[in-house]
Amino acid sequence: MNNTTGISFRIIPETRFKTSVITLTLVCPLSSDTAAANSLLPHLLSRACSKYPDITALKRKLASLYGAVLSGDVISIGDAQLLRFTVRSIDDRYTMDGEKISVECAQLLSDILTSPPLADGLFRSDFIESEKRLQCEKIDAQINDKVSYSTRRCIELMCEGEPFGVNPLGDKEAVGALNAENMTELWTRVLRTYPVHLTAVGSMDGDAVKRAFTEAFSSVDRASCKLPSHIFIEKADKAREFTDYEDVTQSKLVLGFRTPFNCTNDPYIMRLVSACFGGTAHSRLFVNVREKMSLCYYCSSSYFSSKGILLVRSGLESENIEKAKTEIMAQLADIQNGGLTDEEIANAKMSLRNSFLESLDSPRATELWYTSQMFDSTVLSVEEACAKIDSYTKEDVTNAARAISLDTVYLLTKRGEQ
Repeated sequence: MNNTTGISFRIIPETRFKTSVITLTLVCPLSSDTAAANSLLPHLLSRACSKYPDITALKRKLASLYGAVLSGDVISIGDAQLLRFTVRSIDDRYTMDGEKISVECAQLLSDILTSPPLADGLFRSDFIESEKRLQCEKIDAQINDKVSYSTRRCIELMCEGEPFGVNPLGDKEAVGALNAENMTELWTRVLRTYPVHLTAVGSMDGDAVKRAFTEAFSSVDRASCKLPSHIFIEKADKAREFTDYEDVTQSKLVLGFRTPFNCTNDPYIMRLVSACFGGTAHSRLFVNVREKMSLCYYCSSSYFSSKGILLVRSGLESENIEKAKTEIMAQLADIQNGGLTDEEIANAKMSLRNSFLESLDSPRATELWYTSQMFDSTVLSVEEACAKIDSYTKEDVTNAARAISLDTVYLLTKRGEQ
């Protein structure tokens, strides 16, 4: 087997910052069977490696690298889970004696992933139990944050039967079942079968960073692997409505829409539509539903390009639920009928350009900019994305908005107050 199968690199030369970032990303399908274990793994692996077998030894090594910071995290993009390992350090240009610490950072990341401190061939149980407690706390925090909870519930209901509907953290029962045996088995499978992508931002020697990483994988028997695919539903057959009752002080209304625009065709036009609809302080939902009509405490839209899904989220009093839903749909209908002004579209374009340009503010933001496009058919730089947004006409926005269809209406409210 070719040990470089399924391994790719993106080196982004950058001299504007005093720090650099190297991130290893492993990509896997999002599944209820593996979500909990996958979410635990980066945090477990980031605790130590065979060379630095405990937290104290690892921290001492990071301190020797000018106070480098190592972290593990998990994000989901569409129907995929991304297991990420990141090290942030001083840029090579600012070391005392010209040390190339970027290569050492790459080696450390590789060791973290490929050489954990196993005991009798298994992960340490005390490490696992500690990370399990933290993960259960995160799941509880999702439930306690009603904005996050209502969004998660709408996605679960809207995308039932799709991987996107799975909570990337898993559930507490699944977390409780994790142990040294199944986590070690998962780690072995991850090394062999998950696509791996390295992104580095800074003035480092890119070829040396690549070599450090590929050498670490020289002993890994990589199987054939490819990026997970996504399920796209371009149009909703009909809108479904769901209500959950809890003792909440503020009702949460979430509307889920399907669109035919996604990461495989033209996600940027729907980003612009969302910005006009509810994505900025100049948008229809903010100006009309929230400010002029005072129907909501907040009301905004967001677009998930990896799935072609647009969500509208709002917090409101129970007596305003129907009024707000009616007005949200009325604002969308007006946009679909060509009601946006040139000024509204110009403001939305300016807001998007500014948000894109924020991706150039730090090495970390730059890395995330490119990682977020991992499944896009065309990867654009920030400058190219800004030009893309600028190229759209009012007719483009109107036609794209007309393709939006309501799929799911989710309400979280007190019983008896609807």
